[in-house]
Amino acid sequence: MNANERVTDMILRAPRLNQKNIEEALSDRDIIALEEFENKWHSFLSSNPGILPPGKKLKSCLEIQNQLDEIEVAKQNAQMELQRQLDFFNNSKDQLEANFTKAMEEAALMQQDIIRSLNKEIDDIALADQTLSATLPWRHFFNNLQAITDENNVPEGMSTGESACSRGIKPSSQAMYLANNTDQAVVAQAALEGKSSNVLLRAFHIDNGLLKAEIKMAQREIDRLERTTKSQRVLSKFLTEHNIWGLLTKGDGGTVGGGNSTLPRSIRPYS
Repeated sequence: MNANERVTDMILRAPRLNQKNIEEALSDRDIIALEEFENKWHSFLSSNPGILPPGKKLKSCLEIQNQLDEIEVAKQNAQMELQRQLDFFNNSKDQLEANFTKAMEEAALMQQDIIRSLNKEIDDIALADQTLSATLPWRHFFNNLQAITDENNVPEGMSTGESACSRGIKPSSQAMYLANNTDQAVVAQAALEGKSSNVLLRAFHIDNGLLKAEIKMAQREIDRLERTTKSQRVLSKFLTEHNIWGLLTKGDGGTVGGGNSTLPRSIRPYS
């Protein structure tokens, strides 16, 4: 819309002239003539929107109006930009919250897995400790039995004739000791009298029991060592990944508590 059209538009939007705007008294004929003039003037301006040139004051008003329009456009642009930035920040905040929530859930699941793994290793260590408590007395028993038989020079079993011993199979000195046959002369005399079969049979039974006990003990010991080794490796990996060793030794010259004592070798990370 150019300046002339603005002038016409402003005039058309201006209030119509009527008898109230005129101080003098008007006759009915004058009122009808005034109405006809306003109607024809409105029709003329509507048919010729750019026919009236703007005056000096109107030009100033139009310039002010143009400035107001520019300010309004700038205001709308600024509002649109602010709204765009607000939407961007809201979307970024929502995305960050979603990523943070996902990271927290993954961290919680990882923590649960670590706790389950550590609890399992703790259970395995406890089971290995129980196994050690069960096998240690047997190990002492066998060591003490060997020491006693060596100290008393207990011989291996003796026999005559076509017995198993004559073919090279003899009960152990430990079995002979437990069979209450520590005196070699007594064993030899029993063999001469042909009575050694009962003694040797009892010794063989004892040997069988000792061998079964040693096999079972060895199996449990192997299981204990496997569990212990696995637990040490898992715990060592955990300590290394989470820098527990560095945290414990930080600031105290490689020692725990600032003293001269260091962490036990069993829990140090593997190199």
